[in-house]
Amino acid sequence: MLNFLSISSEPKIKSLAIGKFDGLHLGHQALFKELKDPKALLIIEKKHYTKGYLTPLKYRAKLVGMPLFFVYLEEISRLNASEFLDLLKKKFPHLERLVVGYDFRFGHERQNDALFLKERFEKTIIVPEVKIKEISVHSKTIKLALSHGDLSLANKLLGRPYEVCGEVISDQGLGHKELAPTLNITTKDFILPSFGVYASLVKVKDPIYQKSVSFIGNRLSTDQNFAIECHVLDTIIEKPPQEIALRWVQKIRENMRFSSLKELKNQIQQDILRAKEILR
Repeated sequence: MLNFLSISSEPKIKSLAIGKFDGLHLGHQALFKELKDPKALLIIEKKHYTKGYLTPLKYRAKLVGMPLFFVYLEEISRLNASEFLDLLKKKFPHLERLVVGYDFRFGHERQNDALFLKERFEKTIIVPEVKIKEISVHSKTIKLALSHGDLSLANKLLGRPYEVCGEVISDQGLGHKELAPTLNITTKDFILPSFGVYASLVKVKDPIYQKSVSFIGNRLSTDQNFAIECHVLDTIIEKPPQEIALRWVQKIRENMRFSSLKELKNQIQQDILRAKEILR
């Protein structure tokens, strides 16, 4: 992944899509289909964005099979439309095709739209709004679905299961001793689904995803601390990796408080059975 402003020029690139591309959802994929080799993406991001991402920048780079350039919005926000286009042509001198979404805005204070771009650069492809069952595909809609634990809608709009990557950490150890052994993770920059228990798929070792049940939230029945825990079904993980990827498939239940460890243990067994049914 290269900083757009730091490159002198990329003469090989002839086809470029521009956007934020957080989530790489079905709307974004419609743009990618309009690209022709040799192609690339230009990602425009806010510099100090703290609300979290569906797909943090470094993971976007892993998911797209093409060169990726990025620039912070603040670094180009003072450019007017003509200056921005001149910069594009300087960095990509053999550009033959630009691809943007119908709601693309650019130039100083976002004054110009996709039609204005097409007037200035004739070979601009404007991709119309993508809808799935009358629902517009937008990152904000997916984020809202995740906040309600609606993985069915989020995953439909993404075109794949929502995935969160995290570093494996050691924890209270209660799962191994009393309940069900779990891999506990800490994440950075990812938007998380609403608190509760989920049927999930976990990638412990490339490229295999194993069936699992995952918990996210405050451990109301033990130490009250926030945790993301994953129990791999019918498998003992002897040597946990440094990082795992969790795919959230379906919510099983809300986070609950239990009066005893025995009650919690019984519920975990029920959660495991329900996860097995969902993931069959």
